[in-house]
Amino acid sequence: GVMHIDSFVAHEPHDPVDLPAEEGGVEYLGRVRLDPIDDTDEHAVLADHYMKWAFHFLVDADPSSPGYGMPLRLYGPYGVRFVYSNWTSSDPRTASPDLFKIPKHCLSLSRACSQYMEDAAASTINF
Repeated sequence: GVMHIDSFVAHEPHDPVDLPAEEGGVEYLGRVRLDPIDDTDEHAVLADHYMKWAFHFLVDADPSSPGYGMPLRLYGPYGVRFVYSNWTSSDPRTASPDLFKIPKHCLSLSRACSQYMEDAAASTINF
């Protein structure tokens, strides 16, 4: 395997942004097929595997998958596992029009948030 210290290489050929490690660059470890991906899913997946320090990030690499190019899993130290699924790239307000509406009883400290307030005039502090 790749030692964690190797995740901080100066230039990674598979990283199109080519950030140096001190600016957040990651190491591409290759394409993997997992069958099944883990105990939460029963189907095989094709994923691109990236690593930065103790974090392993799997991105869907199957062009026929509805989640192609989207994150599948993030494994971190101390047994941390994030599961990503059911991605949609449409505007979430289509399914939930009030998703970003802030209730009247909430107080907004920023003018930028006023567009999400139910009663913008009464809920925003003017500085």
